[in-house]
Amino acid sequence: DAVVQACGCAVLGHLAWTTGDDRARIVAAGGVQLALAALRAHPAVAKVQACACAALGNLACQTVGSPTHVQAEGVASVVAALETHADCVEVMDRGFGALQSLTCECPENREQLAAVGGIALMTQLMQRHPALDNVQSAGSIVLARLADDGGGNCGQIADGVDGVLRALSALPHDAAAQEAGCLTLSRIGRMDAGERRKLIQSGGVDLALTALRGHVASVKVQAVACEALETLVCDSPEAEARIVALSGIPALVKSLRAHVKAHNVQHAGWYVLECLMRHSMENRSDFRLAGGASLSRDSAGANLDDDDVQRGCCN
Repeated sequence: DAVVQACGCAVLGHLAWTTGDDRARIVAAGGVQLALAALRAHPAVAKVQACACAALGNLACQTVGSPTHVQAEGVASVVAALETHADCVEVMDRGFGALQSLTCECPENREQLAAVGGIALMTQLMQRHPALDNVQSAGSIVLARLADDGGGNCGQIADGVDGVLRALSALPHDAAAQEAGCLTLSRIGRMDAGERRKLIQSGGVDLALTALRGHVASVKVQAVACEALETLVCDSPEAEARIVALSGIPALVKSLRAHVKAHNVQHAGWYVLECLMRHSMENRSDFRLAGGASLSRDSAGANLDDDDVQRGCCN
């Protein structure tokens, strides 16, 4: 009975969302298997698929040992639900949320997601549903995890990178999405000069600077935004010119000043500034006007053991 299955999975999902004790009891009582059975038994019923995906996602979320107890079968079932009901908003919302939970701190599930074609499907659906914030945010986070795993994942994500760029553009105030998107840009850009050029021409520099300006207080966003710029600026006069044109030097100075003791921010940020000022007296002047001299002193004093930061400050 599809109605019973949908209602039952909805109740499981609600209970699993409340406390860790409830989640543990549901898992021990076979709740994961019941949600998976509902997915398998009613593939054409969107309501069952949505409720079962929500239950799986919530059961995997924040439970000790999770999400390994859901295992690869759950990932494949969620991917199948997303593919079958690509136009159902509720399935999109619950399915992407489930993948976010299932891939958290679980490389086995991420490997399975890539193996069943999940990367291509996610990038396609992110482009198909630009107005669904949870799809954009959760999708960005999952893709960032996959990109950070390396292997062939970055190549697959690069094939659908427009979805990542669109999510960055659509969710400027979502710190988690900005962090994830910039991390993905950084990893794709490290593949080769051709991928970096594509990202630059598609607005990657602009989006990384938007993240940098929009989340100054978040050290995580600042670190990955600086890393994305560090990757894109590598041997690229085009990226250098774009950063300068968008007033990136003052933005970088502000970021470095806000997180003077954060190694990742300092390392990547100073590298970008070095590239910008290496052959341009005008850029050096912009750096000084933005308060670069005092920043150099502060960064050098706070990072005495970091040779890269020291070199950047001295230059």
